[in-house]
Amino acid sequence: ENREIRARLRMNLGEVNNHPYEAVTGSHGHWLPPKYGHVKEKTIWAYWYNPHSCPSHLRCRLPPQVQLCVETIEKNKGSFDFKIMHRDEVDQYVSRFELPFKWDTMPPALQKDSLMNALLARY
Repeated sequence: ENREIRARLRMNLGEVNNHPYEAVTGSHGHWLPPKYGHVKEKTIWAYWYNPHSCPSHLRCRLPPQVQLCVETIEKNKGSFDFKIMHRDEVDQYVSRFELPFKWDTMPPALQKDSLMNALLARY
Protein backbone atom coordinates (compact mmCIF):
# COMPACT_ATOMS: atom_id res chain seq x y z
CA GLU A 1 0.00 0.00 0.00
CA ASN A 2 2.82 2.46 0.86
CA ARG A 3 4.59 1.75 -2.43
CA GLU A 4 1.41 2.49 -4.33
CA ILE A 5 0.88 5.79 -2.49
CA ARG A 6 4.54 6.77 -3.03
CA ALA A 7 4.31 5.93 -6.73
CA ARG A 8 1.13 8.02 -7.15
CA LEU A 9 2.69 10.92 -5.23
CA ARG A 10 5.84 10.82 -7.38
CA MET A 11 3.74 10.70 -10.53
CA ASN A 12 1.67 13.71 -9.39
CA LEU A 13 4.77 15.62 -8.32
CA GLY A 14 6.38 15.03 -11.68
CA GLU A 15 3.45 16.82 -13.28
CA VAL A 16 3.25 19.70 -10.79
CA ASN A 17 6.63 20.34 -9.16
CA ASN A 18 9.55 18.71 -7.39
CA HIS A 19 8.74 19.92 -3.86
CA PRO A 20 6.85 17.16 -2.07
CA TYR A 21 6.41 19.02 1.24
CA GLU A 22 4.85 21.99 -0.53
CA ALA A 23 2.69 19.73 -2.70
CA VAL A 24 1.32 17.91 0.33
CA THR A 25 0.97 20.78 2.83
CA GLY A 26 0.62 23.87 0.66
CA SER A 27 3.45 25.49 2.68
CA HIS A 28 6.99 26.25 1.58
CA GLY A 29 8.19 24.67 4.80
CA HIS A 30 11.52 25.46 6.36
CA TRP A 31 13.39 28.59 5.31
CA LEU A 32 16.79 29.85 6.36
CA PRO A 33 16.75 32.90 8.64
CA PRO A 34 18.22 36.11 7.18
CA LYS A 35 21.21 36.11 9.57
CA TYR A 36 22.15 32.50 8.76
CA GLY A 37 25.71 32.42 7.49
CA HIS A 38 26.49 35.84 8.98
CA VAL A 39 27.08 34.80 12.59
CA LYS A 40 30.40 33.54 13.90
CA GLU A 41 30.42 30.06 15.40
CA LYS A 42 32.12 31.51 18.46
CA THR A 43 29.17 33.58 19.70
CA ILE A 44 27.96 34.00 23.26
CA TRP A 45 24.17 34.26 23.24
CA ALA A 46 21.86 35.93 25.74
CA TYR A 47 18.14 36.74 25.68
CA TRP A 48 16.30 39.51 27.46
CA TYR A 49 12.65 40.46 27.26
CA ASN A 50 10.46 42.59 29.45
CA PRO A 51 7.21 43.97 28.01
CA HIS A 52 7.63 47.29 29.84
CA SER A 53 11.34 48.11 30.00
CA CYS A 54 12.58 46.10 27.00
CA PRO A 55 9.84 45.44 24.42
CA SER A 56 12.29 45.59 21.46
CA HIS A 57 15.96 46.00 20.66
CA LEU A 58 15.33 49.67 19.81
CA ARG A 59 13.54 50.48 23.08
CA CYS A 60 15.36 48.45 25.68
CA ARG A 61 16.47 49.65 29.09
CA LEU A 62 18.21 46.79 30.88
CA PRO A 63 17.98 46.57 34.66
CA PRO A 64 21.27 47.55 36.36
CA GLN A 65 22.17 43.95 37.34
CA VAL A 66 21.61 42.73 33.76
CA GLN A 67 23.56 45.68 32.36
CA LEU A 68 26.45 44.74 34.67
CA CYS A 69 26.33 41.16 33.32
CA VAL A 70 26.40 42.47 29.73
CA GLU A 71 29.38 44.73 30.47
CA THR A 72 31.22 41.87 32.19
CA ILE A 73 30.67 39.54 29.24
CA GLU A 74 31.77 42.25 26.78
CA LYS A 75 34.94 42.83 28.79
CA ASN A 76 35.83 39.13 29.14
CA LYS A 77 34.57 37.59 25.89
CA GLY A 78 38.00 37.28 24.31
CA SER A 79 37.73 36.31 20.63
CA PHE A 80 34.03 35.47 20.93
CA ASP A 81 31.20 37.64 19.67
CA PHE A 82 28.43 38.52 22.11
CA LYS A 83 24.81 38.98 21.08
CA ILE A 84 21.98 39.80 23.43
CA MET A 85 18.80 38.78 21.66
CA HIS A 86 15.55 40.67 21.98
CA ARG A 87 12.13 39.29 21.19
CA ASP A 88 11.77 41.29 17.97
CA GLU A 89 15.07 39.90 16.59
CA VAL A 90 14.37 36.18 17.02
CA ASP A 91 13.03 35.64 13.48
CA GLN A 92 16.25 37.08 12.05
CA TYR A 93 18.29 34.26 13.61
CA VAL A 94 16.04 31.17 13.81
CA SER A 95 13.04 29.85 11.96
CA ARG A 96 9.80 29.43 13.92
CA PHE A 97 9.98 25.72 13.02
CA GLU A 98 12.96 25.52 15.40
CA LEU A 99 10.99 26.89 18.36
CA PRO A 100 8.11 25.37 20.32
CA PHE A 101 4.70 25.88 18.75
CA LYS A 102 3.51 28.21 21.55
CA TRP A 103 6.82 30.05 21.98
CA ASP A 104 5.14 33.49 21.92
CA THR A 105 2.94 32.65 24.91
CA MET A 106 5.65 30.99 27.01
CA PRO A 107 7.15 32.82 30.03
CA PRO A 108 10.41 34.67 29.16
CA ALA A 109 12.59 32.14 31.04
CA LEU A 110 11.19 29.25 28.97
CA GLN A 111 11.45 31.34 25.79
CA LYS A 112 15.12 31.88 26.59
CA ASP A 113 15.78 28.18 27.16
CA SER A 114 14.15 27.07 23.92
CA LEU A 115 15.73 29.92 21.96
CA MET A 116 19.19 29.03 23.28
CA ASN A 117 18.68 25.41 22.18
CA ALA A 118 17.72 26.56 18.67
CA LEU A 119 20.58 29.07 18.44
CA LEU A 120 23.21 26.61 19.64
CA ALA A 121 21.90 23.94 17.26
CA ARG A 122 21.98 26.34 14.29
CA TYR A 123 25.14 28.33 15.00
